[in-house]
Amino acid sequence: MSRGEIDQTDVPWWLQHIECGATEANWDVEYYTLPDDEFVALIEKAAPCYQALVDSGDVSVDVLPPEITNPECLEGRNPYNGDDELLDAFYDCAFG
Repeated sequence: MSRGEIDQTDVPWWLQHIECGATEANWDVEYYTLPDDEFVALIEKAAPCYQALVDSGDVSVDVLPPEITNPECLEGRNPYNGDDELLDAFYDCAFG
């Protein structure tokens, strides 16, 4: 850090690579309240982009949220829309 470098964990995942398409929804704070179809569409676009960055070593998987690393666990829904059972099932799938 003495050379003016920023640690990857200090920058939100969605700002690290704006080309992956998740920045605007997160910047506007609508990410967690997007309708299911819009949330899933955003993740379907962003996840492969971030996975390619993980594969190339440009991003650590540790800084990415579970919907990016485990999009198959979404089952067509936005788990952050306030349904606790849906969120629990999503986390069980992603981390279980």
